[in-house]
Amino acid sequence: MNRIFRYFDLSSEVRASRPKSKSAEKSLHWFPQYLALLLGIIAQPFIQEYFVNGSWNLHGLLSWIVASAFVAIMAFPSIYKSSFDPQKPIFVQFCVIFTSGMGWQSLLGATGEALGSN
Repeated sequence: MNRIFRYFDLSSEVRASRPKSKSAEKSLHWFPQYLALLLGIIAQPFIQEYFVNGSWNLHGLLSWIVASAFVAIMAFPSIYKSSFDPQKPIFVQFCVIFTSGMGWQSLLGATGEALGSN
């Protein structure tokens, strides 16, 4: 059970490497980064469909948004911990996370492996 809590503890990776202060906790910006991941996951099948057929087909968008939220919740801690770098501009982190959302299938597999190895 502790492995699961550590996985979802977003600041576990950076907590040990920086001094404790309230301003440091505010600089994590996890919610906008979660939205970037969610948007990447939502966009992926529609962009893929566009590349295959050359037209946009948004059929099933609403149900895919709900499914994407579940995928994002499962994958976000792993993505966030690997992409968060206080030295990088936040926009760069958003781009990395959005791109990671585009490859959500492989991320989900990596997330399962990460939980299983701890």
